[in-house]
Amino acid sequence: MAQEEAENLNQIKRSTWEQGGKVKPEPKYVTAQDVRNVYQPKQPGASPLQMKKLHQRLENHNERTGEFKATVEKPTHKPRYIYNPSTQELEDTYDHNWGKEFDIK
Repeated sequence: MAQEEAENLNQIKRSTWEQGGKVKPEPKYVTAQDVRNVYQPKQPGASPLQMKKLHQRLENHNERTGEFKATVEKPTHKPRYIYNPSTQELEDTYDHNWGKEFDIK
């Protein structure tokens, strides 16, 4: 398919050049690979070293600016009851000392 399309394009180029009086040099012709590249352009790929450097730059940027920092929120409450699938019951998880390490004194 690509070869046929390239031949058709080259035929059009040649006939236009011949009908125009051959004033300019003969045109550059299209190859089947050129046609494939139009429909499936190559994506620029990054090497592993480039990816490593990119991640390092992003990490440095995040450290400098504080953007994208993972914020750890203090838990506000512990669930009182947790479902236990093995016994199919709710278990009471009340602990009167839970959360005291977060108290501000």
